[in-house]
Amino acid sequence: MTKESKNETGNSNLTFGNLPSPEEEKHPHYIRPSIPVDDLLKFTSELQNTLRKAETELGNIYFHPVSDAQRRRLRGSGVSRFGFIVNTYRLAADNPQFAPPILDINDLGEQIDIIRETRAVTVCLEQLQRMYADILLYAGDDAYRQSLIYYTSVRDSKRRGIPGAQAIFNVLRSFFKHWKHSDEAPTIPELERDVHALLHHRKDGKIVIEGRAKHTTLS
Repeated sequence: MTKESKNETGNSNLTFGNLPSPEEEKHPHYIRPSIPVDDLLKFTSELQNTLRKAETELGNIYFHPVSDAQRRRLRGSGVSRFGFIVNTYRLAADNPQFAPPILDINDLGEQIDIIRETRAVTVCLEQLQRMYADILLYAGDDAYRQSLIYYTSVRDSKRRGIPGAQAIFNVLRSFFKHWKHSDEAPTIPELERDVHALLHHRKDGKIVIEGRAKHTTLS
């Protein structure tokens, strides 16, 4: 979290929790994103084409999206459950005399193949998602660092009375303002955010909970 010094008119420095010192930026382990945007656009286009093809050939023909209610009922195939499925198939294939008429052993084998192929794709997608999430994190961090440097310069210029700095500072300063007490009641997300910050010692204050139970009057 980025915080200004306690005295706005005193110390002109900003204390940025994640802004590295010049020495840290020279360290070999300091990572700065250097991915060309053209490469990202190319990969994004390829992914979008693959998604559209999958939606057309798989989604519209073979597959229907799972609703939330169905998702709660469906059991899936975790590691332990998949082991049970595979062993059941092997035993049923070797001992078909125990299979009831309702059980199609061949169909069970096909479902196992689908699970394996789909799981392989899921693993690839998870790796891809993690890669893009890391790129997003690095790029966002670097852009935020640079923006803080500009913000610091504008604030110092404002304090020196340089024309034009005050208006720019007012725009940027608004992004560091949090909810204050006002005539309007805070929203539920605002309350949850403040309570979470207090519980994790990231904000000073105290929690006061008051309530009144509803009473029913019998006539």
